[in-house]
Amino acid sequence: MMGGAMKPFFGRAFFVAALAVSPGAQADFQDAVDAYNGGNFLYAFDEFRELALNGDAAAQYRLGLMYDKGEGVARDERQAVSWYIRAAGQDDTRAQFAIAEMYSEGRGVQRDDKQAARWYLEAAGHGFPKAQLTVGLMYAKGAGLPQDLVQAYKWLSLAGDIAAGSRQWVEDKMAPEQIRKARLLVQEWLAQHR
Repeated sequence: MMGGAMKPFFGRAFFVAALAVSPGAQADFQDAVDAYNGGNFLYAFDEFRELALNGDAAAQYRLGLMYDKGEGVARDERQAVSWYIRAAGQDDTRAQFAIAEMYSEGRGVQRDDKQAARWYLEAAGHGFPKAQLTVGLMYAKGAGLPQDLVQAYKWLSLAGDIAAGSRQWVEDKMAPEQIRKARLLVQEWLAQHR
C-alpha cells in the first residue's frame, strides 16, 4: 500500500525538481551557444559536455559537432558518432542527419548504407529538408534505398526549394500516373505532419 502511495509523490517531486533546474539549464545552454559563436570553444565544450552528460539532446548534438570539427577538443570522429547517436535517439533531427552522413561517408564508423538510409529517413520523417533532399536522391538513384521514382518525387517535393532542380529531373522520368500518385503521397504526408 505504501509503495503505491509513494509513486505519485516521487513523480510530482521529480516534476517540481525538473522545473527548478530547467531555467538554469537553459541559461547554461545559451551561455555555451554564445561562447561557441564567439569562438570560445573550450568554455563551450565544457558547458555542452556537462549538459550532454545530463541527457540534453541539443547539447549532445553540439558536443558531437565539436568532436567532429575538432573545436575545443581534439578531432575524434568516433566520439562525434557516440554523441550524435545519443542525441539522434532523442529525436534531434540535426543529429539524425549528422549520424547518417557519418555512416554514408564511413567517418568514425564503418561505412554502412543501410544505417545511413535509416538515419536519413528518420530526419526526413521529422521534416528536415536536407534529409528529405538526400532521401529523394537516394530513391531516384537506387543508392542505399530501392529505386522508386514515386518516393523520390515525394521526398524531393517535401524538401522544397532546395530540391527544385532534382524534383524536375525526377518528374521528367515519370509517367503521369506516377506523378499523380507521388503528389497524393505528398499531400498525405503534409496532412499527417501539420
